Amino acid sequence: MNNRVGLDRTGSAVTTVAEEIKRWVFTGALGAGDRLPSELELAERLGVSRQSVREGLRVLELSGLLEVRRGGGGGRIVVDTIATSIGNSLQDAVQWAKITPEELTVARIELETSIAKLAAANADETDILFLRKNIEHAKTKIGRGTAAVEENIAFHRLLARASKNQILATLAEALLQVLAGALTRLPLAPGVDKSRGFTAAHEGVLAAVLERNPDAAVERMERHLREVTVRLAEPPCGVAC
Repeated sequence: MNNRVGLDRTGSAVTTVAEEIKRWVFTGALGAGDRLPSELELAERLGVSRQSVREGLRVLELSGLLEVRRGGGGGRIVVDTIATSIGNSLQDAVQWAKITPEELTVARIELETSIAKLAAANADETDILFLRKNIEHAKTKIGRGTAAVEENIAFHRLLARASKNQILATLAEALLQVLAGALTRLPLAPGVDKSRGFTAAHEGVLAAVLERNPDAAVERMERHLREVTVRLAEPPCGVAC
């Protein structure tokens, strides 16, 4: 991101602030998950008042491009509005019973087997590192007797990024939002035993990626997703299951 940008003085300062920050996002200077500089720093960079910055940021929050997070790592964070928008639409369709669980499974298999195939060819060292750490964190959590629901979902997100195909990654993110929403509506979230099985399946997929074996990655991902459908349909049996 440049220290200072040229502003369009013909428009309002608020509009210009919002447009400049959107430009940073769309040109890759800021990405999903990145935290914006402080209001004071933005005001200095853009040559406008802090009030204009504050109002411009509010516009972007209302549009869904930014969200405010609390805590030490908080602040105004860039979010992926495209995936969120698609995910919200799919969530609405599920709520209206226009999308069945079977359709969701078929869509995930078609999409995520393609992702696994590409990841086996395109994953770089950073992708591998994140995938390994994800599995390590899942195992640690399971070892403590807690289901690794977030980690299990995050594995699929990380694999989608490793495919190096932004369209597939965006679609995968949207479907994963639907899955996460569905899990919250289960009588009981997937227990430790199911989570352990999912993590083992992820290890198999990662092994195929490490071997640069796209056929094995596809086969293991499809088997995993079919198992997920079956196991999530099983009646809950308590936190220890």
